[in-house]
Amino acid sequence: WGGVVGVTFCFSMAFLLFKKSRSFKITIIKVLILTTLTGVGSYVTKLVYDNFDDLAFQLERVTSLLDGVSPRVFLEKSAWVVLKQRDAVDDVFGQGVTFHYKLYEELSMKNRTTQTGRDKSLGYRAVEQDFLDLYGIYGGLMTACVLGFHLYFWVLSLRLYLSRRSVEYLGCLMALTMFLFHGLLAGHALLSAQVCTLIGSVYGFLQFRHKHPTEEERM
Repeated sequence: WGGVVGVTFCFSMAFLLFKKSRSFKITIIKVLILTTLTGVGSYVTKLVYDNFDDLAFQLERVTSLLDGVSPRVFLEKSAWVVLKQRDAVDDVFGQGVTFHYKLYEELSMKNRTTQTGRDKSLGYRAVEQDFLDLYGIYGGLMTACVLGFHLYFWVLSLRLYLSRRSVEYLGCLMALTMFLFHGLLAGHALLSAQVCTLIGSVYGFLQFRHKHPTEEERM
């Protein structure tokens, strides 16, 4: 929920701040956006206040995150134990799905299998933290290639925004920053087929605009 609110707020504020127009239509749209943001914010605040006891678990998770404690702390610690036990070849080229079987064994030995979520696939457990899953499965070489690919487009979006200053490039920069942070700090981003398909359209747009700037950008 926090991510959805954050993304919506950023793009809404980008429109409000960068869409320069004196037309009555744009003014009405801006007023509607501000009214909607205020109304939704007030409703969510009241909803949380009225259901404070029922939301205690979620609030505790948020507090833990603010304190720097990951909700996948048991998984991450066990993953590092498995990574430290493997040889140099596996560090470079990875272990494939064997890494996830080894992780499950480590969790079972520490009696933490049930603490890290129900696993319907016996003997198999992902970390659900993209960097560790990448490094565990594919090794350092492929992990560096994957992260380097994503970082290239983040740098490209930053360069395009700084040189051309448009709301489209600002939106791409914010989206890619959130995508990378989520992938490196949590999971289901860098290794997600759905998310990577969507982010691929952003990469395609950036590469196209880099090679073929608009007439206004050429001026």
